[in-house]
Amino acid sequence: ETLPGVSRCDFDALEQTIRELTEEGNIVIAGIQHYERYSRVPHPQQVIDFHRRSEAGAIVVSGSQAHYAQAIQPFTDRIIHYGLGNLFFDQMDNPIKGTTQELLDRHVFYDGKLLQTELITAKLTDYSRPQIMTNDERIRFLTEIFAVQVN
Repeated sequence: ETLPGVSRCDFDALEQTIRELTEEGNIVIAGIQHYERYSRVPHPQQVIDFHRRSEAGAIVVSGSQAHYAQAIQPFTDRIIHYGLGNLFFDQMDNPIKGTTQELLDRHVFYDGKLLQTELITAKLTDYSRPQIMTNDERIRFLTEIFAVQVN
């Protein structure tokens, strides 16, 4: 209350809001700024937190924190993407290789339902400019992303 810094999220209140919005017929997309993790595998607490939002009714739960793209967990009617990777950030394969890889998710909805998510793969160039990956780069990158098993 007296110092600057981050404010802890009230997860219970957030979940209640997601439930209410969903019950009103809204399409809820929840973005979460979780802790940074340089791993395709999300942290166990991250999995718990993202699943809570999804189970509350969010059709899309997406992590905005990841400088290193993380796993995707698709379901029949919803999707969880633990981290998109860098979009306009200056980490050029630093502190680890792979921070130039990024995913841009394009979600298609119809009649209140998620029909599909298009995964646009890109790599960061010149410290701030995304460039669409070549087909070979895309295949290698998505193979690595979808090899991750989330429990």
